[in-house]
Amino acid sequence: MHSFYTDMVLAACSVCTPAKTYANCLLDFSRIVSEGQCGSLKDPCRISGTIHAADTEPQRKQLVNATEYAHHHANVAVKAKARRDKPPMEPSLQCPLLTCASVN
Repeated sequence: MHSFYTDMVLAACSVCTPAKTYANCLLDFSRIVSEGQCGSLKDPCRISGTIHAADTEPQRKQLVNATEYAHHHANVAVKAKARRDKPPMEPSLQCPLLTCASVN
């Protein structure tokens, strides 16, 4: 996803207002982008016409899949945090630096 596209979504959709946690901002951002299918935005300054999330249609489709995946996981995480639930991490997601043995 192009960073300018990200900036424009954050600004145009007021993702970070009112003040909320980073997790909730990420949840709202991923929801907005996935619901919009990573579609182009109109440039409010009318300089570039449209602002694209990706360069090609196949890239946009991959981005849609990625944002739907991100939204699902952000939603699960926010709900787990609200329940104060800490599910065990999958072995493939654990950081080897956190699980390594002590150094002698």
